[in-house]
Amino acid sequence: MTFFQYPLAGLLVGILVGATGVGGGALMTPLLVLLLGVAPHTAVGTDLLYASLTKLFGVGLHSAKGNVDWQVVRRLATGSLPAAAATLLWMHVTESNGIREGMVITGLAVALLLTSLAMVGKPWLNRIGRSVRINEPIPFLKFQPPLTVLIGVCLGSLVTLTSIGAGALGSVILVFLYPLRLTPVKLVGTDLAHAIPLALVA
Repeated sequence: MTFFQYPLAGLLVGILVGATGVGGGALMTPLLVLLLGVAPHTAVGTDLLYASLTKLFGVGLHSAKGNVDWQVVRRLATGSLPAAAATLLWMHVTESNGIREGMVITGLAVALLLTSLAMVGKPWLNRIGRSVRINEPIPFLKFQPPLTVLIGVCLGSLVTLTSIGAGALGSVILVFLYPLRLTPVKLVGTDLAHAIPLALVA
């Protein structure tokens, strides 16, 4: 393993993320595991730390411009942060490295499949969410907060296990739950603001 392969991997992921908008975790973690031979749990931890550091600057800019919906961030974090901590504890008590790595690899496969399906279905989910929000506003707004917390729980566990989901899956779910409230730029800022504390805990 030569040193330049890691910067090259970062460059490749950066180009692909810029061109496709797919979350960095969905690209970097499989690249580290499959091509660079990094142990699955090490790849997940490395990607989470890298993501939390690199997203800080972006969140600062979005927050300064008012492009972060902090209420939505709090709702997501209410579910995701305890779920991330619980998943970490569960992984810690699973003492066998073989079992733990098997869980991570299985989780990666599931997360990549979900991310692919979510990205394809994102416009459709946005249309459905917008239609329900306009035609049934009272029940929609009633269930919006608890559903956001529940989605946070799912994201917290998935991101802790695989490092995938906070960006790609999170943004897709938010366009369904907040089709009128979150503009495209506010969606990005809110998604980033939630991803940082989740990545740090995970």
